[in-house]
Amino acid sequence: MSSGGYSILLNTYTRSHFNMGATSGVSYTMETEDPYLDYYMFCNRDYKGLLADYTALSGRSEMVPRWSFGFWMSKMSYMNREEIKEIVTQMDAFGMSVDVIHIDAWLDLMSENGGPDLLAFDLDRFPDPEDMIIWLKERGIHLSLWMFPYVVAKAAWGRSQELSALYVNMRNRGFLVKNPQGDPYLFAIDEGGFGKGYAALDFTNPEAVAYIKSRVKRLMKMGVGVIKTDFSEEIPEDAVFFDGSIGLQSHNKFTLLYAKTIYEASREAKEEMGERALLWGRSGFAGSQNYPANWAGDSSASENNLSCILKGGLSIGISGVSFWGFDIGGFYSYDFDGNRTMPQDDEYIRSSQMGLMSPLSRSHGQATPREPWKYSKKTQKAFLKINKLRYRLLPYIYSTAYETHRQGLPMMRAMLLEFQEDLNTRDISTQYMLGGSLLVAPVFDQKEHRVYLPTGDWVDFYSGRRHKGPRWITVEKDIMTIPLFIRPNSAIPMLQEAPMHIEDQNFADLAVVMNLTDELEHRHYDDGVEAVITAKLEEDMVNVTIREADVGKIVMYLPCAVKKAIVNQQEWTVEEAGNAYIIHP
Repeated sequence: MSSGGYSILLNTYTRSHFNMGATSGVSYTMETEDPYLDYYMFCNRDYKGLLADYTALSGRSEMVPRWSFGFWMSKMSYMNREEIKEIVTQMDAFGMSVDVIHIDAWLDLMSENGGPDLLAFDLDRFPDPEDMIIWLKERGIHLSLWMFPYVVAKAAWGRSQELSALYVNMRNRGFLVKNPQGDPYLFAIDEGGFGKGYAALDFTNPEAVAYIKSRVKRLMKMGVGVIKTDFSEEIPEDAVFFDGSIGLQSHNKFTLLYAKTIYEASREAKEEMGERALLWGRSGFAGSQNYPANWAGDSSASENNLSCILKGGLSIGISGVSFWGFDIGGFYSYDFDGNRTMPQDDEYIRSSQMGLMSPLSRSHGQATPREPWKYSKKTQKAFLKINKLRYRLLPYIYSTAYETHRQGLPMMRAMLLEFQEDLNTRDISTQYMLGGSLLVAPVFDQKEHRVYLPTGDWVDFYSGRRHKGPRWITVEKDIMTIPLFIRPNSAIPMLQEAPMHIEDQNFADLAVVMNLTDELEHRHYDDGVEAVITAKLEEDMVNVTIREADVGKIVMYLPCAVKKAIVNQQEWTVEEAGNAYIIHP
């Protein structure tokens, strides 16, 4: 995507090479190891227009479930049903708002007596899973489960010398990717695995896809909320797929078909149940937005790594993928001796703050705890503050998600998407817009925290203090907050109180926060709702119209004093509250 008003999609799954100014200052080069070059070019548009054109061609995300915008609690891994019960009880006692719990190690293939079928519960550790799911839902919690697209050849997750029943079944049915000799291709998939002990499921085989879908649908109908599709980055170049392609040509297709298969199976089952589908996918390719959502893979807990996650998130947003999150608390955390440790308190809370101001929010980590009550009292307090703010912001977040669904715009937006004419925004990757109204400036490991405000009067979300842009300001690094600023002439619909869990119904009794300097128009989306809120400042009076939104009060930040407020032609009460005016019936 170029500031010159064009963008290019190289239309191939095959290994490709891009030389973006490395060896030439006058040209970019793209090559693919296909016999021909196939690409689309989009022209004469601004960044938002180019993105709209691209997603109109490659697809736009379906809306994901309302509950998915809540907080997800996870680590690698909760090991049995009793531990799940204990964690849910502790979450409730701690007072955090939460909607999802995730289990990595739930499969029977990890036990000595794994069966021949994919995606089967280990009933010794998770007896009566349907009853467990009912128990969770009664407490407002949805269940997320892990899978990966490989089959371990040896039983007991590689600990046995016997072939696993699952591998034998998949091999005999022809559901595995083959080597050039026609046998299942066994290879290594990670640096710490079991050598050449994995075979890949073949998502180009229609019979294999039908079988895999049936196993996913079974879980959905049991009440599982979402499948986490881990891995898929490894395929040997000479591997042979059912459709005749080899790994060189299908490395990128493999990841996309994996996500496509699991998402479509989930959607088909959920539609029968009157629900929406969701994925929690690690890898993908062009068009991945059709199979939402994604997370950012295995990241570090360090604060400087958090800035790298943001850069990746802004880039994937400009690539059309909006619904994503990352491992709050970091997947990896080690001491100087290489031992796994809990993240430092500052690392955990800064990660939590950015994570809860991201499109989707899941805490996850390797082996050591990521539960907020395991950290210091100050960190717990800071976590609850951002956790509750996230839940109060749900109407705004959900409305922003509808912009993704309808227009292809990302929820987390690089500054240049919203302020293309401001040349200062082109190189800014340490802050972003969450939707069109809220500027978010996460704290990393910088000594001085500086935030750029484009043209206009911006309002500090917490204090109501005004800052006139365009300019850079220095912001205090307060561990209790992530800096937030309200855009000039914009509105943010919020809940007046943070719920413990998200109910599957339209948001009501909203508190609309406005930064009004002269006039604004805000469109608010909810299921079946397209509301319009307008406001105009006229000397010492504000005139507001609200159509199709259930608004209980308005919080206004204004550049001057007001004495009167007219809302839908009715006079509302005006009260001063610090730097704001509270307007209510």
